[in-house]
Amino acid sequence: MNYIKDFLEINSEELNEEIIESLLFLSVAVLSEIILEKLHFEKNKDLKEFTTEVLLESYKDYLFDSRPTLYARIIKDLRSYKKENKAHFMQLERNIQNFLSIKYKRDVNPQNKKSIRSDEEKKLKSGNKEVIEGWRSIIES
Repeated sequence: MNYIKDFLEINSEELNEEIIESLLFLSVAVLSEIILEKLHFEKNKDLKEFTTEVLLESYKDYLFDSRPTLYARIIKDLRSYKKENKAHFMQLERNIQNFLSIKYKRDVNPQNKKSIRSDEEKKLKSGNKEVIEGWRSIIES
């Protein structure tokens, strides 16, 4: 669940490449939790409301027959928006953050408030970035 916390802490108002890459990478994990696990949506048809309201897409009915198929399509679309329409991509990321903040009752972008992190938390976060970069290089190759 740390990836959800990390995803919610990213300031999605900034438009720099590092933040956009982090949002895409973490949204892959977050969306797998939302779509593939049945914690938020027990029935596949319930995902239709999520895709329409949060992801702003009206997918065809056949995609809702299989969660992995729907998930793959959503990730494909996110990657294409990241390349071709960054403003829309960022809107979708904010929508996902808002959805999660309601589900987990957390503030979106809490770094806007002052927070003090211990040295251990900083080390853990930098270690996570190394793991993320390693996976990113495998995925993009």
